[in-house]
Amino acid sequence: MKVLEAIGLSKVYNPRHSWLGRSGREPGLTAIDGVSLSIAPGENAALIGESGSGKSTLARLLLGLEKPTFGRVRYRGIDYTDLRMKDMRGIRSKLQMVFQNSYAAFNPMFTVAQIIDEPLRNYDCDSVEMRTQRIREVLEQVGLAASTAHKYPHELSGGQLQRVGIGRALALRPELIVCDEPFSSLDVTIRKQMVTLLQELKDQLGLSYLFISHDLSLVQRFCDSVTVLQRGRIAERYSSVHLLKHSSHPYTRQLLAAVPIQHPAQRKTPLQVQSNHY
Repeated sequence: MKVLEAIGLSKVYNPRHSWLGRSGREPGLTAIDGVSLSIAPGENAALIGESGSGKSTLARLLLGLEKPTFGRVRYRGIDYTDLRMKDMRGIRSKLQMVFQNSYAAFNPMFTVAQIIDEPLRNYDCDSVEMRTQRIREVLEQVGLAASTAHKYPHELSGGQLQRVGIGRALALRPELIVCDEPFSSLDVTIRKQMVTLLQELKDQLGLSYLFISHDLSLVQRFCDSVTVLQRGRIAERYSSVHLLKHSSHPYTRQLLAAVPIQHPAQRKTPLQVQSNHY
C-alpha cells in the first residue's frame, strides 16, 4: 500500500468574478493542475522544477496544510482531503516537513529543546520526563550534542539549524518527511553531510521522503524516482533518476543543462529551449 497518494490534485487561488456577474466569471491563478503521484514505503521520491513551478504548493496540499480545489489525497488508503484540522491529527503526525529556511520556521525565543518539544506537547505525547528523553534521542539521531538543547536558534550555524529542523520532524516518529529545498542555503560540504544524514535516518527508521528541489545534482545521488513539475503540471515522471539522462522533454533537458559541472572540459554549450515549448 502506498504511503501517500495524490489523485488529480488542482489548486486555484483567488477565483475572480467580474462586475457583470456569473456570466463574466474569470479564472484565478492555477498553481497546481491535475497532479497525480504516489510514494511507496521506503521510497526517496523527488519533485523537481524551476522556482514558481508549484512544488511548495503541492507539498502543502499533500500535507493537508491547504485544501485542494479539486482532487483527493490519501495516506495508506485513508482519504483525508476533507478532514477537519482536529480530525487529521493522527495522520499529520505521520507526515512531517523540513522547511527551506529553518531560522524563519523556528520561534527565536525558544531553545532547541523547546522547538523539538513543541510537537510532542501539541500531540500530548507522554510525560515531561519521557518527552525530555525523546529530545535527547532526537538530538543524537541528527548528530547534535546534548548541550545543543539549551541553545537558541541565533547561536547555531546553518547546518546545525537544519539538523534541528530534521529533529523536529522526527520527534513524532513520522513515516514520511517532505523536504522542501532544505539545503539551498547551505554550502556544498554541509549539503553533502545533510544528504548523508537523511540517508542514514532512512536506513535506521524506515522513512520515506519527498525531496523537493531544483538541484538535480543532489536529486540524482539521493532519489529513487523523479517527478518533473512545470507550471503546476507534471511534465515527466521517471521510476529511476538514471532515466533523466535519456529525457526527451525540452523542459527537463533545460533543467539538466542548468546543473553546474565542476570540470571545465566536461562543460557543454548551454542548451537552448524554444519558447513555444512552454
